[in-house]
Amino acid sequence: MKKNHIIAYVIILLIVIFIIKGCDINKLGLMEDQISFYEDSLRVSRDSEGTETAKVNVLTISNKSLIKDLKSFKGLNNKLREEISKKSVSGVYISSSTSASIVTKTDTFYSNCDTLPVYESSYKDKWLSYIIVAGKDSINLYQLTVLNQYVGMFKEKGGFLKKKSIEFAFKSYNPYTTTEEMQAFSHFPKPKKIGLGLNVGYGLTSTGLSPYVGIGLNYNLIRF
Repeated sequence: MKKNHIIAYVIILLIVIFIIKGCDINKLGLMEDQISFYEDSLRVSRDSEGTETAKVNVLTISNKSLIKDLKSFKGLNNKLREEISKKSVSGVYISSSTSASIVTKTDTFYSNCDTLPVYESSYKDKWLSYIIVAGKDSINLYQLTVLNQYVGMFKEKGGFLKKKSIEFAFKSYNPYTTTEEMQAFSHFPKPKKIGLGLNVGYGLTSTGLSPYVGIGLNYNLIRF
């Protein structure tokens, strides 16, 4: 009887090792499968108030230990790869530019020591302000101030009949600012359906149907 128990324990241990190794292989394969989904996924739109919304698919890593391997993933921006460490759980790289074409009124005045005119132009709104002074041999830009306001959010897409995925949405409220490039990765662990744990229930045992307490493999059909 003891020999049979030892054989049963060995079989259970081998099954557990096989499941763990199988999960690691699936996770590695999943990271490769996501590359085509992740690359060139930037979508940008702007509403009537000038607020820009940029969205990008997130490269999701279910096994945190694999994040360090992203340092060798050439699909990531170099700046983002440089910041990855063992303690990283997520990262976002954003490149944006701010430009404006504005027509303003120009004032003309004369300095005390020069008979040539000096031209001054200025502009100010909530997001942008500056002063430009132009003379005979120079054009000077003074007090250039640009205000930017951003909000970034990780969002889950899909579910039920559609495959779940993660999206990073980035809002830029400055109407003069445009998102040029954006990349994101994050650690999102998947709920495990198979595990080894304590079982308490009522079922078929060696003595027939009866309550039992034991240790065994679990497959979760419904999670609470």
